[in-house]
Amino acid sequence: MNDISKLHGILIEEYRIIQSKIDKIGEFELKVRGWSITLVSALIISLFTGKIPAGYNYYLVFIIFMV
Repeated sequence: MNDISKLHGILIEEYRIIQSKIDKIGEFELKVRGWSITLVSALIISLFTGKIPAGYNYYLVFIIFMV
C-alpha cells in the first residue's frame, strides 16, 4: 500500500509540472496573438494614412497577410 501512495504522489507531481508547462504555452500564445493584432492594426493604419510611400503598399499587404 505504501508503494502505491508513493507512486500516486509522484504521478500527481508530474501532472502539476506538465500542467504548469501547458499554462505557460497558453500565456505565450495569447501574447503572440495580441502582438500580431497590434502589428496588423498599426500596418493598416499606416497604410490608410499615407505615412508609408505608395511603392511599399504591396509589401505591407503581404506582411499583413503573413501575420
